[in-house]
Amino acid sequence: MLTKKERERILRDYPETISKEQFYKLCQISKNRARELLIRGVVPCQITRRATHKYVIATLDVIAYLESLPRIRRKRGGAATMPQQSRNPALTRVPPALADQLRALYDETLEPFPDVMDPRQISDAIGYADTTIIKWCGEGKIRSFTLRNVRRIPKPWLIDFLLSPAFLNQPAVSLWHQHAIQPVIDDWLNSHAQ
Repeated sequence: MLTKKERERILRDYPETISKEQFYKLCQISKNRARELLIRGVVPCQITRRATHKYVIATLDVIAYLESLPRIRRKRGGAATMPQQSRNPALTRVPPALADQLRALYDETLEPFPDVMDPRQISDAIGYADTTIIKWCGEGKIRSFTLRNVRRIPKPWLIDFLLSPAFLNQPAVSLWHQHAIQPVIDDWLNSHAQ
């Protein structure tokens, strides 16, 4: 949430369109988070074919995004904390009916990608950093193999992980997880809570 003074400062200090670098600095987020917001369409942008300054973002769209965020509370001493997000109760197992719904969602999401994916392609598909995906492979959460010094993950192995409670119950989730998976789980829990 922006105050009127903050909005006026942004309009005064920034041109009509900004780059990804200006966007992530303005929003005080990481480069990966900024890229994810732009690719997922949370913040509208034009993607050019240029190697540098690939993204062209309207400053008014950035202001609209910042205004949509919840107000940040300040603790005594100045540390900022975001409001707590409500989380579903942990799923100790994924029931077959829910697994079928999620599998259909995953098949649709992964359909444009090859049958054997590398961490970068998986990152583009599900919004988690490729370093996180490599870490999950190293921990044995995702089955993988190495070919020419690159981790490779067949789609069935990836889907097995995406259906696991370890993935569905993690505390930090990507925007794709929030907007695609969480509503399916919420609907399923609400329909079976009665």
